[in-house]
Amino acid sequence: MNTVILKQKLFFTENIQRVLMPKGAKIVEVREEDRFPALWFQCDPSQEEETRSFLIRGTGHGIEDGFTYVGTVHDHPFVWHILEKQQ
Repeated sequence: MNTVILKQKLFFTENIQRVLMPKGAKIVEVREEDRFPALWFQCDPSQEEETRSFLIRGTGHGIEDGFTYVGTVHDHPFVWHILEKQQ
């Protein structure tokens, strides 16, 4: 298997964000880049793509059932938490 690290930007919204990623992609970093939250993930780009679902919630905000924490983004003065829906 030949893997690479790819990046996907997200948006600051309360809506679920759906992202196409190769199957088996592993999130390795979450941080702010150019005023947007971004995910870096290691994957085999030859794998079939699947849709994965993410939420962004501020500190102290409710988290819907079925989502787990993957990382935090600091966008001064705010702190946002990225969560992924478990499949």
